[in-house]
Amino acid sequence: LLALLVRVWSGRGLHGRVGVACMVEWAWPAEKTCMHPLYAGVLNGLLQSTHNMHQLINEEEFKQKEQDLIRTLKKAVLSTEESLQRSGVACLKSLLTQWPQCRGALLREDTAEVFFEALKTTSDTHLTLNILECVTSLSEEDVFFTNCHSLFGVESLVPLLTTAARGQNWQIADTGLQLISAILKRQPREISLFTDVSLLESVHHMLQSMISSTNETVIASSCHIMELLLIYDHIDANKFVIQTFLGLLASVQCRLEDWADDKSCRKISCYAEVTMVTTSNWQMVKSKGAQVLFQQYLSTLTALHKLASIHPSIH
Repeated sequence: LLALLVRVWSGRGLHGRVGVACMVEWAWPAEKTCMHPLYAGVLNGLLQSTHNMHQLINEEEFKQKEQDLIRTLKKAVLSTEESLQRSGVACLKSLLTQWPQCRGALLREDTAEVFFEALKTTSDTHLTLNILECVTSLSEEDVFFTNCHSLFGVESLVPLLTTAARGQNWQIADTGLQLISAILKRQPREISLFTDVSLLESVHHMLQSMISSTNETVIASSCHIMELLLIYDHIDANKFVIQTFLGLLASVQCRLEDWADDKSCRKISCYAEVTMVTTSNWQMVKSKGAQVLFQQYLSTLTALHKLASIHPSIH
């Protein structure tokens, strides 16, 4: 039945418009919970049609029901019924893909916070990755940062990524680290992400968990986050921060030394010595990922050194 409805309603012309209108009108009534996944599946099939979306966004009736659609999908994302939650996220992903203009409306309805709440309850990798993809799309809007959605995002992502690192789920870890990096690059300096000291401590534990892994890409992304924290002034420069980051970089150094074939690369214990190590020495490292990591390590260490030189009292 689901396949038949999607095939009929996702055709060109009136059928698609009527189909979405019906889905919104039904709004997953409480008395028909057994039909919720069916409704969501049909709606998602309709929203995946580029032709339907181009027609729908110009329909006055659809614009009037836009809020109802978003609120309905938010309820689906927060549902304890996994199949409905999956369908709700899939629908929102389709909306963001086919109709990027809806980002503003979704943020006005606090859809970002709904995604962050869903991240706390799901353990499914595919669902988590879809949610992260949706949040990444929403983060392209300036209002994502000015209205503190980014702050809630970091607070939700840090524990998620710590758990992912401990469970060696590198797909979630890498995707989440990329999202945090994007947030750090665009976060306005006048709006602090780390007003709570405990959040910065959680970031430290997350980075330590990532660096303790054997995944070169994840370790390099973690180093990049440290660099962004330093160069974009997201954290206050003090002796504790410098020592903490040096400790993290020392862990990265240990990983690099383990992977180095050239014995001359094994003594890089201070900044002066690191800067003297040439890139050519690292061409002998077996893994290209380790070479990329080494370059990121140098870049992060340079940022840390510059910060320390600006604040001589914290050497």
